[in-house]
Amino acid sequence: EDVSGFVNYATSFTGNRAVDPDTGVNIPAQVGEAYEAGIKVDIYDGILSGSIGYFDIAKSNVSKSAFDPDFGDSVLVVTDDVSKGVEVELFFTPTDNWQMALAYTYMDAHADLPPTPFLPPLPLEGAAPHSYSLWTSYSVPDGPLAGLRFGGGIVKVDGPIPQSPTNANRWILEDGYTELDLF
Repeated sequence: EDVSGFVNYATSFTGNRAVDPDTGVNIPAQVGEAYEAGIKVDIYDGILSGSIGYFDIAKSNVSKSAFDPDFGDSVLVVTDDVSKGVEVELFFTPTDNWQMALAYTYMDAHADLPPTPFLPPLPLEGAAPHSYSLWTSYSVPDGPLAGLRFGGGIVKVDGPIPQSPTNANRWILEDGYTELDLF
């Protein structure tokens, strides 16, 4: 009774306004499928709980444009995008008014394009291979500040994080970042 499984399946449809520059015809609609499966665990009456899940997301006919520095104009590409990965979450609630959450995500995300000699698959814009987060919050239970909630968290994202959706700018990367939030 403390372990449960989950499975999700979703489809998506987004009309494309982009026009193929070679044919003058609208690019077909973007369609996608997503799968997710995993388990959730609750230990010690909710004091410790968590989940682990696998996801697989695929989209077809994704139109992307970016500035091409070599030719000085905008480049349009249509890709099939794939994202696969694992998410792990752990929740610790030592008291009714204090919660902590720890999470990790591994993601392999890339665009399927026609093969380019000597180049690896084009990574997806903004997709970081590893991200970690730790959050905590506390609510004052009694007294004149009862109900006041405060806390914070840290998010660490490891790169390389692609910053452009096209081959022309594939080497524009961010190393990663760390974010600190307080509330």
